[in-house]
Amino acid sequence: MNPSTRSLLTTVSLYWKGFDLDSKRAQLDAQGVSMQEQKEASLKSRKALADLTKRFRKLNDSEKAAGLPPLLKAYQEEIDTLTKRAKFSDNAFFALYKALYEAPDPVPALDAALEASTTAVTAGNSDIDALRKEIQAYEVEFATLKNQDITIRNLENKIASFEETLESMVEDKVNDRCRDLEYTAAMRENELAAMQTHLTKSMHQARQERDDALANLDRLRSELLHAKQRNDHLLQSHAKEAEAWLLEADRVRALQLENQRLKDKLTSTEPSATDAFESQKAMEWELSLAQKDAHIAQLSRDLLAARALVEPAEAALADVRADRDALEREAAALRLRPTVEAFEDLAAQLTASPPPPDAALVALQEEQARVVVALEATVASQRATIETHVATIRALEDAVDAPTETPPLLQGVLAPADDLKLLAIIRAQRDRLRDRVKESERDAHAEREKMQHVANRLAQLEAENVDLVQKLRFLSNAGGDLEANVAPPSKYARLYEERMSPFAQFKHLESQQRYAKLNPVDKLLLPVARMVLSHPATRLGLIAYLLFLHTLVALTIYTFMHLCNVSNHS
Repeated sequence: MNPSTRSLLTTVSLYWKGFDLDSKRAQLDAQGVSMQEQKEASLKSRKALADLTKRFRKLNDSEKAAGLPPLLKAYQEEIDTLTKRAKFSDNAFFALYKALYEAPDPVPALDAALEASTTAVTAGNSDIDALRKEIQAYEVEFATLKNQDITIRNLENKIASFEETLESMVEDKVNDRCRDLEYTAAMRENELAAMQTHLTKSMHQARQERDDALANLDRLRSELLHAKQRNDHLLQSHAKEAEAWLLEADRVRALQLENQRLKDKLTSTEPSATDAFESQKAMEWELSLAQKDAHIAQLSRDLLAARALVEPAEAALADVRADRDALEREAAALRLRPTVEAFEDLAAQLTASPPPPDAALVALQEEQARVVVALEATVASQRATIETHVATIRALEDAVDAPTETPPLLQGVLAPADDLKLLAIIRAQRDRLRDRVKESERDAHAEREKMQHVANRLAQLEAENVDLVQKLRFLSNAGGDLEANVAPPSKYARLYEERMSPFAQFKHLESQQRYAKLNPVDKLLLPVARMVLSHPATRLGLIAYLLFLHTLVALTIYTFMHLCNVSNHS
């Protein structure tokens, strides 16, 4: 094909490709349908106009004047319709005319292409004749090479023997792999059985320890309750006796003052006729004072006896409190240990078949959720306990830092040794509370470390599952039919693809940068919107709430409008 023919064909082809005859056909079909519809509408309107004209002609002269405007309006509408129809037809014709006028004539290009194809067919026939001659020469040569069939058959036999040997080797490897897997499974079953036996023993031992600890705790609680009751009774009796003693001491001091005043009066005045009477009165006062002193001594002895009784009770109470604290620590330690339900769940997991990696991850996630909930509850209780302890410690410190001087009325009643003993008891209680607060903080720290360990273990398992997907893909590509049925889970396959894809990493980094550029309000609204829109139930609830709200607003507006209308009418 010469260059002029090729350029002509190229020009025609490019124009008709850009002309897009198929779209033009669709456009022409639409225009034709529109013109047909306009034609049918014009026929209907003409018939209606003819009927209207006939009815107008039948009217008398007085009615024609009234019916003339509608008739003129109908004629005007028909004229407008015909004008639009003519414009539409003209536009369609001129658009088609313009497109076809600029189109090159395809006849010369087709004639040149036909001549070129005829020339090519002639050249092809000559090539075919040459190829036929070459095939005949090859047939003659193949006839001389019939002896090579024996060599080909020998090679085929060797290939078959190699294939059989390869199949036997593959079967041997598969059998060895199966035996290894069976041995590994048997060893794992033995280990699981031994572990189940050990866990069963540990579970029975833990149950026994828990029952013993609960029994000891109940016994000590009852003993503590009885000791508290006895101590309260002794303290009440001691308080009553101290109050009575204070009243008697006040009266004795008053009598002593009166006696001293009388003695001073007797020593200052001279003897008179009334000395005998005053001396007799003084003797009576001294006798009364002696009786009061004897009564005070008796009360002091009673107070000492009461204190002697209270001291063993306080010692017993301190011992009981120490035992209670020890049991509470032991109970807290037992609560931190795995419970019977946890041992049973672990035994059930051990007896069950080993789950796939996805099931193991789901189980670990559920366990992590349970551990997180338990840890949050433990942390909340520990915080409440710490706040209570801190409030108690502050109250005790305020009480200790308060003035420790004994009031004047109690200076003769309470000894300094009693004040020191009470202060020592309060300080010991404060120290014990501080120790318990520190122990609670250590427990909370241990729980947080445990939660962090569970989170790290979950991330490690997820990474191991992604690595397992990579290994499975490698084995599926390298093992052929032996590992053809191994398919990694879609979840971890997706994670593997995301890890290996640079576009996913770039997208993740870009999303992190966009999130970092947000203001605090948007950062707060983004997780809320994701949480609401990601769950079908929340989306449905939001739609129901919006519908209810719009309905309520519409009904309220309608009610107010109705009330306003009623009031206006009235």
